[in-house]
Amino acid sequence: IHPMFHIGLLYKYEQNDDAVKSDDGDLGDIPEVSWEWLVDETMAHWWINNKVEFLVRWNLSDMTWEPVSNCKELEALDRYLELQGVQDICQLP
Repeated sequence: IHPMFHIGLLYKYEQNDDAVKSDDGDLGDIPEVSWEWLVDETMAHWWINNKVEFLVRWNLSDMTWEPVSNCKELEALDRYLELQGVQDICQLP
């Protein structure tokens, strides 16, 4: 496999921010976003220098390694800990 740049996929950039902000720069009523609904499940964990990271599968099937600070309040993490048979993150092997 040879990575290639396909110039045929480029198109001219046209700025369009009319729908994003009004004339006074106010972004309007943007609801607060809850990111928890984006996580499908916690798949795995690993320890790096006494810090744990979790492999998170998102609802669009992407998977990323996330630090515990990004995962500690997720229901998916609670389910993962239950499947591992532990009560606390520090008890993970």
